[in-house]
Amino acid sequence: MRRIERLKREARKTFKARGHFNPFFINHSSTLAELSCLQCGMFVMVNLKHLPHEAEVSGHAMRVNCDHGLIYGRKRRKKT
Repeated sequence: MRRIERLKREARKTFKARGHFNPFFINHSSTLAELSCLQCGMFVMVNLKHLPHEAEVSGHAMRVNCDHGLIYGRKRRKKT
């Protein structure tokens, strides 16, 4: 498996765990891909040609939960 595919799979896993939703990456080039949440607009970038002080996988969606009440088209259950 290519390195970018592995990083995209890991990014999607974290993206979904945070409650974000989008089934498709947008491939800008062979070394750069983006995944934006359809509900809140936060994104994840996978960049293989990053600067030395940057991460290969970055974006607000990796650190912050989705602020909308839907997960995958279903309403989020309230905790009791």
